[in-house]
Amino acid sequence: MTIGLLSSDTTEVKTCFQLLKQIQDEVIDLNIPNVTMNELSMGMRGDLEIA
Repeated sequence: MTIGLLSSDTTEVKTCFQLLKQIQDEVIDLNIPNVTMNELSMGMRGDLEIA
């Protein structure tokens, strides 16, 4: 589970969630034994749609 930037600027919040997705992709590419990144839980009530 990830929590994005607390901001009213939706562009900044979206950029934060894009970075979190990029980190997930990088971890997947590393192919670390016993580490799976099948799901990425992002967003809460105020930013779920942006996430």
